Amino acid sequence: MVLREHLLKHGLSELDGTRSLPHLEGEISTRLLEEKEGPEAWFNVTVDVHTGTPEEIRTEILEYAYDLFELLYDSQVDLNSFVLSFHIRIDGDKSRNIFFRTNRNELEHILGDEAKASDNLLRLENKLFDPLFRP
Repeated sequence: MVLREHLLKHGLSELDGTRSLPHLEGEISTRLLEEKEGPEAWFNVTVDVHTGTPEEIRTEILEYAYDLFELLYDSQVDLNSFVLSFHIRIDGDKSRNIFFRTNRNELEHILGDEAKASDNLLRLENKLFDPLFRP
């Protein structure tokens, strides 16, 4: 509950619904799995887009993930492990995935780096990209 409040207070409005993605003509919604057991915050992020190349979609998702990881890192909750599981549907096609699992120690080394968000997230140890979105 404290993590949810922190995220909403810091602008993650799609945690309680959806918000538009103007660059991709789509929507994004984020769900925190509060019933999940264990010391890990797990987020299912649903992305529905109608336009954009796989590279553009990957870039938008990496920027979104980076921003969310910054909020998670700055939270004062007693959780050290974070999962972002993206479920991406392009123009009604089958769902594709991008997945990240990280912890505060790893985030400390990639956040705030002057490199692009996408370059930083590609340094995470536990990540998985659907073949369509592989860098």
